[in-house]
Amino acid sequence: GRITVAITDPTPSGTPTVSYHDVFVRVAAGGTADGDRPVGGDGIRISTETIGENGTFHDYAAASGGVDYEYRTRAVATTGATAWGAWT
Repeated sequence: GRITVAITDPTPSGTPTVSYHDVFVRVAAGGTADGDRPVGGDGIRISTETIGENGTFHDYAAASGGVDYEYRTRAVATTGATAWGAWT
């Protein structure tokens, strides 16, 4: 199995161009830690510098069932500026 994270970027307007995205994961509140994936908090980075604008990421390390995950992305611009997405 896998979980697919689809990243949708807004149209830049006077902002730097997105260079890549980092993807973070955590176990949803009330769950039990899954390996190195913590419950709540800042989560852990599971992908870095490989996902471009409007890209997708496939999480093949997710548990086979019974665990609710939350994902969030950090967009990194060509200037080095960053912007965080919401946990979903």
